[in-house]
Amino acid sequence: MIKKTLFLFIVCIPSLRAQKMEVGVGAGVTHYKGDLNPSFRPFNIHAAGNLLARYNFNNSLSFKVGAMGGWVSGDDKKSGYALNEARGFRFRNLIVEYSGQVEYNFLNFRSTSRSNSNWTPYLFGGFGAHQNPRQNIYSGGIVRVIKHGNTPNYNIPIGVGIKKVWKYQWNFGIEFGSRFLLNKKQSDLFDGLSYSPQRNFYKGRSTPIDLYDMANTPQADKYFYTNFYISYVFYKVYCPPGR
Repeated sequence: MIKKTLFLFIVCIPSLRAQKMEVGVGAGVTHYKGDLNPSFRPFNIHAAGNLLARYNFNNSLSFKVGAMGGWVSGDDKKSGYALNEARGFRFRNLIVEYSGQVEYNFLNFRSTSRSNSNWTPYLFGGFGAHQNPRQNIYSGGIVRVIKHGNTPNYNIPIGVGIKKVWKYQWNFGIEFGSRFLLNKKQSDLFDGLSYSPQRNFYKGRSTPIDLYDMANTPQADKYFYTNFYISYVFYKVYCPPGR
């Protein structure tokens, strides 16, 4: 019995192919860059979580689908800019995001060859959409709650990550990605402020009500997601027929 088991083990091991399917869960933080935070502020964060499913075509190329949910926020008081701090505007958006991404591994990750690597940095890019069902806007002591419904806003997610074999069929990783919003009008209003060259904050102070819709930069709003995840790989072992 032992000899037969050992024989099957020896026969099957060379036929062990790249692990195709993978599922996982993650948690992390969102960041925002736009009218309220003209420069990236890494510690202006909100919590978020995500689910993922990955199909590994080979050891270098993968396709991942995922869903993320959480809050994205911005605050003039935390911007580091005096004019923004004087305006005192802030917002908080509830985000539900879905995306499909292609990943490229730089190293021969989880390979059965001699060049096997148990970790790899990778790049990813793809296409996604987010829904912003609820937006809270705070200005001049007034709170406005805007419900946008389930209209999708399309985006392009790109970023970098590192993943590593934890043990057996488990991986863990960390990744950072930016979401570029495709619809110009929707992206400009992501933080509740819309830019107009004829009427903006730098042209002078006004009343709190007027300041409500004054943007101070024409840059498009965008958000980022940094997350840590763990995933489970489904092994597939092929043995010769009749063995």
